Amino acid sequence: KGSGGLPELDALDLTMAASEGLWAAHANNIVHRDIKPENIMIPYLAKGSTEFDLKRAKLMDLGLARSEDTQQSLTGAQAAMGTPGYMAPEQAMDAKSADKRSDVFSMGATLYALLTGRAPFKGETVMKVLMATMHEPHEPIVKARPDICPAINEVIEKCLAKKQEHRYPDARQLLNALTDCRALLTGAGGAGALSAG
Repeated sequence: KGSGGLPELDALDLTMAASEGLWAAHANNIVHRDIKPENIMIPYLAKGSTEFDLKRAKLMDLGLARSEDTQQSLTGAQAAMGTPGYMAPEQAMDAKSADKRSDVFSMGATLYALLTGRAPFKGETVMKVLMATMHEPHEPIVKARPDICPAINEVIEKCLAKKQEHRYPDARQLLNALTDCRALLTGAGGAGALSAG
């Protein structure tokens, strides 16, 4: 749809399912540090089916994850940063500074990519992508997807804030906001969570 992205409900269902897994990690003070579309596994609806079950998608690859309590990488890979275009500005500068809000940034970047077909930050080289992430504004998603629900745009903008304190504090708050977006899209009524966190 649009410029290569998914329909809004499909993108929301995928992001919500992945955010549930991220919340389980955050509840145990685990920071993922490498959230991106490629790290979301989507199962089939049933054995032998060719249709995907978006609501049962799982967040995979904890290879860069670390405990917030001990500041230690779960794999010992302290030098690894994450994926350019999806990692938060503070993570691009210093991988050890990544926290739950850094994961929220990456989940917002992932939702952006699911809706547009590309990451919110780009460049001709890895360094240019990192510099853009740290210092330049992303292209508003409404430019690529003018049909997007204003509530989804609001969530993405909050996730992609340069400063950590301007984002949702963790995956639980992000999931509340995404749930609100889905309710608005389906006419189920909102829960008022968009301003939470």
